Amino acid sequence: MVATRIRIIFAVLFLLAGCTYKDIPKAFFDCKSTTLAVTLVSKLDPTSCLAIDGSITVSATGGFTPYAFSINNGDYQSDGAFVNLGQGSYTLYAKDANNCEKWIQVDIKAPASTLDVTVATTSDNQCLTDNGSITLTGTGGTPPYTYQFGSGQAGAQNTFSNLKPGPYTFTIRDSAPPPSCIKTVNVVVKRGDTGASFATDIKPILDKSCAISGCHNGDNGGSRNWEVFTNVQSNASNIEMRTANKSMPPAGSVAALTQTQIKVIACWVEDGAKNN
Repeated sequence: MVATRIRIIFAVLFLLAGCTYKDIPKAFFDCKSTTLAVTLVSKLDPTSCLAIDGSITVSATGGFTPYAFSINNGDYQSDGAFVNLGQGSYTLYAKDANNCEKWIQVDIKAPASTLDVTVATTSDNQCLTDNGSITLTGTGGTPPYTYQFGSGQAGAQNTFSNLKPGPYTFTIRDSAPPPSCIKTVNVVVKRGDTGASFATDIKPILDKSCAISGCHNGDNGGSRNWEVFTNVQSNASNIEMRTANKSMPPAGSVAALTQTQIKVIACWVEDGAKNN
């Protein structure tokens, strides 16, 4: 009987430890407040509409060093110089030591080339699905035009749907006698407001999995009481980060959050953590 009671006591202490010691917020940086900035240093236009001898150089300031740089969402490198570029629109990214990112868009154009493209986008405002879209319309050069999405097959289709937020690369080619002209275009689909509701979507998750005895019900300090909206709002970025990496709620304290619940929390936070 005594041994059984001891085991029960240790089990209770283990669960409480999971919500006190393990659930202490870890150091994190909210990139919404970063001072990181990326700046164009120089650019060189390609010598013709088929040449790939253009270049772009960018630099970074603010944030926390060291910096890394990327073009069109490619691999990061330690310097901001990018060479062997054809005519087109490029998105240049800078990332700092806190993994915060900033980007700018830079165009380089071949001399005498009239090939161009207009771009229309719609933001992705869905949480659990994606509904962003991009429509490209070729101009100049010699129509008709073909459009290539990434490394896919080129064709006449110029509208691309069901896209999530982020950068996308397209290649447009005109119908001039070979060699016809090409142009690269990098387009960013923005994130729209998903309408995730605190009252309907977020509070039920917190009430069931977080605002429980020994955890975020005030037992560990009033500022960590998730029953108070202002506390949740001020800790929204940390809640998003820790639910995403599955360190909150702690393993063994309650049932793990589903991927849908994790996604909805992220949507609400990225919508601005509103009291809605």
